[in-house]
Amino acid sequence: MNIGIIGSGNVAFQLSRGLFNAGHKIDFVHSRNSKTGKPLAKKYDSIFITDLSILPQTDVILIAVNDDQIEKVSSQIKPDSSRIVLHTSGAIPSTALNGHEKYGILYPLYSFSHKRRLSLKKIPFLITSSDDEVISSLRTLALDLTWKIYQVTDEERAQLHVAAVFANNFANFMMSQAFEIVEQHDLDLKILLPIIQQSTQNWNRGIAKEKQTGPAIREDYRTMDRHIDLIKDNRIKEMYKLISQNIIKFNK
Repeated sequence: MNIGIIGSGNVAFQLSRGLFNAGHKIDFVHSRNSKTGKPLAKKYDSIFITDLSILPQTDVILIAVNDDQIEKVSSQIKPDSSRIVLHTSGAIPSTALNGHEKYGILYPLYSFSHKRRLSLKKIPFLITSSDDEVISSLRTLALDLTWKIYQVTDEERAQLHVAAVFANNFANFMMSQAFEIVEQHDLDLKILLPIIQQSTQNWNRGIAKEKQTGPAIREDYRTMDRHIDLIKDNRIKEMYKLISQNIIKFNK
C-alpha cells in the first residue's frame, strides 16, 4: 500500500519503519515539527508536507499525533472516497474521523517512549471500523506489523486503554517512587529486583488479585502508620493512605 504519515513522534517513527520494512511505500510525512518530520520523510525517500489541504494521492493516511489534535487534523484533510484515514489513539473514538467515507483505527497497545529499533511482532494492535472493507484492509496492514491483532469496538478499546494506564503508567510511577526511597537512603536498587520479578511473574499469570500481599490487605494499621511516619513528602503520604484504603476495600 501507499501510505501517508501525519506526525513525527514515537508512534509515527515506529509505525512508518515497520510499514516500510514490510514493503509499503511511505508517500509523504506531515508534521508541525520540521526538525523531526523532515528527517523521517528523508529516511523513507518520501516528501515532507507542510499543508494538510494539498496532500498527495495515497491509499492510507495514518494520523499519529497527540490525542487532542486528531479531530482538528482530520477536519483539515480533504475527504476522498478512494483512501482510508486512520488514527492510532487508544482513547479517541473512531467518530473523530467520520468526516471521511472510509476511516478506522490502528492502535498499538504499547508505550513507545524512545525512538529506538523495536520489533512490533509481539505488540498487540487493536483495529476498529464500522466498515467491513476498511476492517479487511486494516487486518492486512496490521498483519505486516504484528502477530497479535484484535478487532474491538470504540468502547472496548477505551477500556483497554484505561487498563493499560494502570498497568503501565501508574505501575511505572509506583516503581519510580520505590526507587526514589531506596536512592534517598543510599541503598542498593538491586535489593528490590527479586520482589519486582515476583510481581511481574504474577501479572503474567493473570493472578495479581490472588497474590496481593502487604500490610493493607492484612489490615495491619500499626505497620501502615509507621510507613506513613517514614514518608516525608505529604503528597506521597496521601497516596500511600489512599492506595492502602482501596486495597482493603478491593479485597473485602
